[in-house]
Amino acid sequence: SAPFVIYSPQAISDPGAIDQEMQAIQKTLPKPEFPGLSGTDCLTLNISIPETADHKAALPVLVYIHGGGFAVGSNWWPQYDMKRIVQLSTELGQPIIGININYRLGAAGFMASEELRQAGYDANRGLHDQRVALQWISKYISGFGGDPAKVTVSGESVGGLSTTRLLYQEEAPVSRIVVMGGAPPSMSPISKEVAEISYSALIETLGYQDLSPMDRIEALQHTLIADLQKNLNHRPPFIPVLDGLSVPYNETFSLIESTDYVFKAKRCEAAMIVYSPLDISAQRLLQCYGIKPDLDDQDALLRILQFGSDIGNQAAARALAASFPGDAFVMEFAEPNPLDDTQRAGAEQFAKDVIGFVHGQKPWKPFLESRGVSRLKGGRQHYLDGTEAVTGRFKELLDIGKVVELDTLLGLWLGFLFSP
Repeated sequence: SAPFVIYSPQAISDPGAIDQEMQAIQKTLPKPEFPGLSGTDCLTLNISIPETADHKAALPVLVYIHGGGFAVGSNWWPQYDMKRIVQLSTELGQPIIGININYRLGAAGFMASEELRQAGYDANRGLHDQRVALQWISKYISGFGGDPAKVTVSGESVGGLSTTRLLYQEEAPVSRIVVMGGAPPSMSPISKEVAEISYSALIETLGYQDLSPMDRIEALQHTLIADLQKNLNHRPPFIPVLDGLSVPYNETFSLIESTDYVFKAKRCEAAMIVYSPLDISAQRLLQCYGIKPDLDDQDALLRILQFGSDIGNQAAARALAASFPGDAFVMEFAEPNPLDDTQRAGAEQFAKDVIGFVHGQKPWKPFLESRGVSRLKGGRQHYLDGTEAVTGRFKELLDIGKVVELDTLLGLWLGFLFSP
């Protein structure tokens, strides 16, 4: 029989973002009818269960947190559907339950100010939604045949960052994590002062600046979704705030390498950390990346993106793996975009690695044994020991980082990325 599927509304965000993402991955997937937008009815999770499972199966659980810059994304998007990996797990004889969750985005999830806090609206509501979803899973997943003691949380991009930040809470009901991009310090939280500026900018755009604080918040609550969405365009982004609670750290390379950076979660025992190099073929830094004044704009941009990939993806993944208190397994997913048939086999191999990891297996050597990584390229997987994994351009970057610090290099990249 056909699966029974009901999709909840999408969190308030750009309805066209799904098509933009499909353009980026250069693959169009069949998609259901757009389910609409909502500020709170979006807070749902989708559960994919093997057809043969019963409520006594006690299967391990894989939870997925979508990316999208804390601004777009939804669990109804077909590229986030957990059905295929659940089907594959059954074929392998290692069945799992798959869950993908929604959380509030943009202003609804991350707008913060002292005015809002005093009215009872804490910062980082989107991260709170993620934690509540996990609490629900921990409490009720056994009724669907899942084991609440074996919950692996995975995420891509800012979903990977969110996955890592869950472990700052002692009570996090997480046994393993899979971080696919987004390893801190790839995106730092903003300060409360910057959050106030973003809040004031939106209030002024909406024309609410002359209202009393109480009336302003009342007006925000009754602002039509369409009006809010229209006025969010070209405004400062709303992202997690350094609040000392859900986000207690401004994650920098220097902090992550220190003893001040602590994962408090008691139950999390292992991490799989995945990064993708950009697949394109300080004077010393410019020479390292071949950036010259006579390059045309397109070639220069690609080389700058290559630098960003190295500092924001590979270096961040290695720093996180080195600081993780349990076993950490690092993968370089080196398949280009889009995938051909051979490379699609590599994607399936990655899915198999994740399924085994969810079942408690060690996919390859832990990072701290040799500081090596597993490279998936051309449909084949190959383990590289530490000396093999750090070569060429990336070795040069790390050498530069010893002189001017990796945080300085990351600042150059983020300055380029977010400059007007």
